[in-house]
Amino acid sequence: MSIEDFNKQQWTPELVAKYHKDGNEYPIMGVDFQEQLIGLDGVVQGSKDLTWVRCESITITRGFEQELPAKAKP
Repeated sequence: MSIEDFNKQQWTPELVAKYHKDGNEYPIMGVDFQEQLIGLDGVVQGSKDLTWVRCESITITRGFEQELPAKAKP
């Protein structure tokens, strides 16, 4: 995800991201808007702490994306 995409994204609770480092999908549980970081849950097994990663290190795979389909013109 680019910084531009990060800034345009509508952040909702049901978002899931693919983490490029290990290729797995994790729920997004936090967002740091100032540092453009994403808090992923479950990266470290058994840890209650979020793993904070740069926005460029993920791709949103599920959930509400920033762009909705354009309305059809009559």
